[in-house]
Amino acid sequence: MVKFNPINFDIQNNDVKIPCKKDGGHGSIWAAFNDTDKIVDMNDVLYSSDNVNSKTIQNFLNRYSGKEYTKEIMNELNQLIQDFNNANNSKVEQFYDEKTEENAIRIFAYKKDGSSELKKQITNWPNGNIKECFEYVEKDLVKKTVYRKDGTKFSEELRRMTSDDTGRDSFAGYEYLNFLISKTKYNSDGTTPKVEINYDGDTDDYTEYRFDKGKIWSIIHFDKSMKKYRDHIVFGGDAIKQSSEMSIEYDENGQIICYDKYLQENSSDFNEEVLNGEIDIPPRQGALGTCYIATPVIALTLTNSGLNILNNTVDYDKKTGIGYVTFQGEGKEYQFTKEETSNAMTRLGYDEPDYVNIALGIEKLKLENNACVEGGNPEKVLESILPSDIKCHYLGGLWWYKKLVNETLDDLMNDMKEHDYVIITSSNDEENINDEWLEEKNVQKHYITMHMYAVKEITPDRIILIEPNTHSENEYTRDEFFLKFQDLIYAKLN
Repeated sequence: MVKFNPINFDIQNNDVKIPCKKDGGHGSIWAAFNDTDKIVDMNDVLYSSDNVNSKTIQNFLNRYSGKEYTKEIMNELNQLIQDFNNANNSKVEQFYDEKTEENAIRIFAYKKDGSSELKKQITNWPNGNIKECFEYVEKDLVKKTVYRKDGTKFSEELRRMTSDDTGRDSFAGYEYLNFLISKTKYNSDGTTPKVEINYDGDTDDYTEYRFDKGKIWSIIHFDKSMKKYRDHIVFGGDAIKQSSEMSIEYDENGQIICYDKYLQENSSDFNEEVLNGEIDIPPRQGALGTCYIATPVIALTLTNSGLNILNNTVDYDKKTGIGYVTFQGEGKEYQFTKEETSNAMTRLGYDEPDYVNIALGIEKLKLENNACVEGGNPEKVLESILPSDIKCHYLGGLWWYKKLVNETLDDLMNDMKEHDYVIITSSNDEENINDEWLEEKNVQKHYITMHMYAVKEITPDRIILIEPNTHSENEYTRDEFFLKFQDLIYAKLN
């Protein structure tokens, strides 16, 4: 790690050179003597114009401008600079942040004994806006604020430092060494909350709220480790009415003891003739939170190898009305009656009832593993469906690793000429879901934290995706793709 020495404030040292944070052309956020010719001029002191004593220094330099420094002038200036820095009451250390590969600053406060303690650490975006800011708001309470490139607030959190961590000289390992008190994630306007997490000292657990235009639409209670659910309630499309769609309760060990779904009525979308043990109609996603199941299945339907795998996953006995789902990657089989399939249509999917049986199987698999059934990991879904000898690969941080991702896309594009692949991607928080579908379903974008897409085609300059709600094609340039999407999950099928 490249590290710069703390700033030297010795006024007698005419060779002092300090890393300056420019402020309207006036120099750094503290004052330091910077003369080179022993003649007084306006450039002899670097200082910030926002300090209460800045005019005093400016007037002094104006008064003696052009004169040679004498002992008396030096003594007077020395006192002015000391007063300036005492008022500023901080020192700054510039350092190189290996994580962000950017220069950042740490600000320390002086103590009476002459030592200093860390107060704030700031990293900036290339455009000059603050990217990340850590600061002590109390002796052992740290506030972390993250901003988007446009200056809007992305998230804010408070953590209580443990006794072993107070007095540290950096915020390295901040997330892992401290106790979370609260966290808020904001919508793109930087002010309205999307998610809030708060610790309750009385119950010794956490509550997570998700918002739609300021109205709560989801409430989850976690234990102190934030790994086990107490209960989870999901409200309906109109959050103002607070009509519950889903409610799950857990015991003290995190085991599901009650699971109620309220959208399982018979659907006119169900077509018994299409329930035949084959995926022969392109499936579409059902309710919110199920794209993690629909997208991998849609991606598999795009190739012959993928369709063969899906058709080995589902089966149907017309005489008994029983549908079968076999997850080759898990070595598990599940059975569902025709009524169960019919009841799950719309909630889990449209058009293709054999796909709905796959979705029912994924839900049952998650319940057996004591996992929350709403929302999930598409990579886990793929791994369950694919034979165990087919391996999935994950590549994240598309924007930050553009060169590597471009090389991966080129390799996939070339290899897809001779081999079948399944490829999916997830959008970031700002690029969510088809607007027309949202309007049709009376759902706000604030509901969605991310959305999955199936990758249909990769060209030298474009990516063509399938959106799972409408099964429509969405085309992006590679640069647009890097900006709007955050990862790639892919597997070679033959």
